[in-house]
Amino acid sequence: MADTSDSTRRKAGLSLPGVVGFVIGLGLSTLLLNLWGDHIAIRAVLGLAWGSYCLWAFGPDLMHFIRHDKNQGTKPGH
Repeated sequence: MADTSDSTRRKAGLSLPGVVGFVIGLGLSTLLLNLWGDHIAIRAVLGLAWGSYCLWAFGPDLMHFIRHDKNQGTKPGH
């Protein structure tokens, strides 16, 4: 039986608004860290924001990749 997981997955692709939003977010993060980087609250908010973005952007695929990679390292002969 064929694997149908590829047909149900979201097709990932680069779009101009997505790239522009990422670059703006990166620029704002850099600006905030340069201005108020010594405050733990700023670092926590930025970490939460980028962590949430990564969870949204990569979602279950990231967890699958991490688990698969971790399991590959524990098998004998790998």
